[in-house]
Amino acid sequence: MSYNGEIVKRFITLAFFLPFILGLLGQTENWQVYSPANSVTSLSYSNSNLWVVTAAGIMRWNQTTNIRTQYNQYNTPYPSNYFKTSCTDMNSNLWVGGLYGAMRFNGTQWDLFDVNNSGLLHNDVIKIVTDHLSAVWFATPLGVARYYQGNWQSYNSANSSLPATMVINDMAVDPSNGIWLATESGAFCFDGTIWHSYTTSNSTLPYNSVKFVDFKASGQGWFGFEQGIAMYVSEIWVFYTSLSGYSLIELDDVYIDSSERVWLYNNSYMLCFDAGQFLNYPITLFGDNPSSFCTILVDDAQNIWLGVTDYHSPCSLIKFDGSNYSAYPHSAIPLASNFVTSIFKGFDNKFWLSTSEDKGNGGFFSLDDGNYEIFGQHNLDMPCPHVWALAQDQQLNMWVSTCLGLLRTGPQGSEIFNSSHTGLSGSEIQTICAVSLTEVWIGNVSGVSRYSNGVWTLLSSIETGMNLAHTKRIKQDPSGRIWIGGQAGLCSYFEGEWTTYTEVNNVHDIAFGRDGAVWVAEGELSCLQDGQWTHYDTTNSDLLANNLRTVAVDQNEAIWAGTYFPDCVVYKYADGSWTSFNGSNSPLSGNSITNIYVDANNTKWIGSKYLFLFNENGIPVSNDDPITPVVKSLGNYPNPFRGTTTIRFNSINSGTIKIRIYNLKGQQVWQSDYASMQQGTREINWDGKDVRGNSCAAGVYMVRVIEGAEVATHKVLKLK
Repeated sequence: MSYNGEIVKRFITLAFFLPFILGLLGQTENWQVYSPANSVTSLSYSNSNLWVVTAAGIMRWNQTTNIRTQYNQYNTPYPSNYFKTSCTDMNSNLWVGGLYGAMRFNGTQWDLFDVNNSGLLHNDVIKIVTDHLSAVWFATPLGVARYYQGNWQSYNSANSSLPATMVINDMAVDPSNGIWLATESGAFCFDGTIWHSYTTSNSTLPYNSVKFVDFKASGQGWFGFEQGIAMYVSEIWVFYTSLSGYSLIELDDVYIDSSERVWLYNNSYMLCFDAGQFLNYPITLFGDNPSSFCTILVDDAQNIWLGVTDYHSPCSLIKFDGSNYSAYPHSAIPLASNFVTSIFKGFDNKFWLSTSEDKGNGGFFSLDDGNYEIFGQHNLDMPCPHVWALAQDQQLNMWVSTCLGLLRTGPQGSEIFNSSHTGLSGSEIQTICAVSLTEVWIGNVSGVSRYSNGVWTLLSSIETGMNLAHTKRIKQDPSGRIWIGGQAGLCSYFEGEWTTYTEVNNVHDIAFGRDGAVWVAEGELSCLQDGQWTHYDTTNSDLLANNLRTVAVDQNEAIWAGTYFPDCVVYKYADGSWTSFNGSNSPLSGNSITNIYVDANNTKWIGSKYLFLFNENGIPVSNDDPITPVVKSLGNYPNPFRGTTTIRFNSINSGTIKIRIYNLKGQQVWQSDYASMQQGTREINWDGKDVRGNSCAAGVYMVRVIEGAEVATHKVLKLK
């Protein structure tokens, strides 16, 4: 599809990861890690927070502030990113479980529970539910555990009538606070004292292999089997293979919402049993790519949230109102596949990232003031999903290198170029650089070709003075000079003149310092400044091996360089000193560093298998929206905001209150004085305009509340 209405835009606020919002958020971390997943394993909801649980970790999406926060093995005690189950208890704590035990999150702190510090009988937590007395129950392969007010109680064959070997598929709570297990050996119910078993031999249970279970508030239970559904009332199961003409065979799960609607689903369709009739929602209703339903949740506002499996797009989270749907990513940063191949800021002032992997999915996406656009084969006529290189020209066309051709898509429409156009053999373009309004240079194993005003021209070694085969990187420095790095070395072009540098070879990446230095990753780290070369290798630096492949210069003129497989090390070189980051002191482990980009906040975006964000001064995360909200002495909501925001503060005494709002230059843009304001919590609205009524620009503003000698200050973020 093209920009002329064919590309489907999906906009969501990802405000926590914009450079200027980082200063607004409380808790800081040096590292953040993002990885892809194609399905949602569990959904939970509490106090405006939607919790999206996947194989890539946990995303908290605050529906009031629209802030997304990602949690995984790098910022929680859990040793894995894969979680199976979740629930929220009556105290609004989140509980999640997987292969390594369970975790509880109270809004500020994660606590890990496993067989060593709890009553869990096995670390593989299959299902977590909370009962009507606020106890939390955990189903594991070796039995069931109950947690209540800091105390644990376990149930297995040693202290109950539960069998010694039992495969638990599901767990639910009935209106009488009975705990039900759906197992391969029948159904079991705990009445608070003993466990009761129900099988085909002692009850009307139709089959012993029970796949799922849930209960209505009325007491009606729904039990699922491969062969159909049984409705349970007063010790009697009534079995159905179809209802209202819809097959109930081989369903995957059941979910009963607060409105007593029954939701049944499998790979192909979702059935809603409401007021005595079934509604059928086929998987094809939610786009061309979802292959199955994974989980369902209805929130307090009666929004229907669906987790689906989608192998083509990271938009596996669907919000459905019964008629229309919107698809969202399941992660705070929507990576389509594992390997990040490009990171840069385009001429449109958006962040652009591309991904690829040896097989399966790929694609690219943009980030802009909290909004994102995702592109791939699900919404774009890409030759294949794997993006090897990505660039944007000054006319805002995107140039996308795939293994089956080069795609240009944008305001001028879409066009695919191959070797017959570019003159380069092979389609795997390794590097793309837009050098002017109408000119783009590309390079791969067979050389470099230029595109200008619709014409492709192949560069020759005679013209450039260097063999351009195996070109790895083409970049343009701030002065407009074009640099080409490859197997044969480095050359540059400026105003019709070529210069060749024989001092380096096998160049993988190029970066430019504000002091005019040109840094080159060529296995070694080399620097060209004022016509002189300086080389750093294992003999005169802290490099462990001469295997650097990417380089960047940060806002403080420190040099950052990354290695290729298998070491996966990022080096920082500043003021003559070296610092290294690897698997022993960072999340980096076991893969090549493909690229490093430094943003205006001096955060390093490190592309590898997964996306790594690093900042020595800390990357704040959005813990300003805890599960249980607390009243602050000064705050505002929503934050960030676009139209109007409400400033909330506590007045210490009845008297004069002065409110001042400043931009980051220290200029006062708005003020309001209140001669008499009652003591207590007070709120005033700011419409984002200055004292003359003009709309203030997007950015960070300081709110100052003055009450006598007491002064409180708070940061707010205004979006476009």
